[in-house]
Amino acid sequence: SLGSVVAQALRTSLGQSQAIRLVAASDVAAGLRRMTLPVATPLTDSVARELAVRDGIPLMVSGTVAPVGGGFLITASLMRTDSALTLTSVQVAADGPSALLGAIDGLARELRSRIGESLRAVAQAPALQDATTSSLAALREFTRGVELGDVQGKFTEGAEHLRAAVREDSTFASAWRKLAVYVFNMDGLRSEVLHAAS
Repeated sequence: SLGSVVAQALRTSLGQSQAIRLVAASDVAAGLRRMTLPVATPLTDSVARELAVRDGIPLMVSGTVAPVGGGFLITASLMRTDSALTLTSVQVAADGPSALLGAIDGLARELRSRIGESLRAVAQAPALQDATTSSLAALREFTRGVELGDVQGKFTEGAEHLRAAVREDSTFASAWRKLAVYVFNMDGLRSEVLHAAS
């Protein structure tokens, strides 16, 4: 499950870029359905590459998270989908769970600069911990909630994980926003929608 949390954090950090456009989770789910695969199918490199080729997506980011001592080694590679050619690769180490978000942020910034985004734009982007949360537990709950709601359409179950995320970190704005959307989509209490949105 740590891989999906790292992927969500990397996605958030890369999403701040003006040089690239990320594919939405709902578009990935639609692509998996067109491939006659369940929407919960893990996005292995081969599945992601086939989906990208089918949908005309030219590039993909592939990565690994490996335990090293008490920490982690995180690698991300930017690949062409038509040939699987690796265009660039970045690797960072995190001393432990508390250093994970900072390491992911550094990795994403390096990847953005290698893609060609201006150093000024990269430097002005808010730190990942400021844009999301400093709590790994909250990010884990948020990631699971988004997987259930955005990808599988299970808004009720996704909302439970989002509620857990904001209990872990009450300043996690992305989780509050997503919770407001899910409760609205479920035709839930208007008071909860307004509370989460505010």
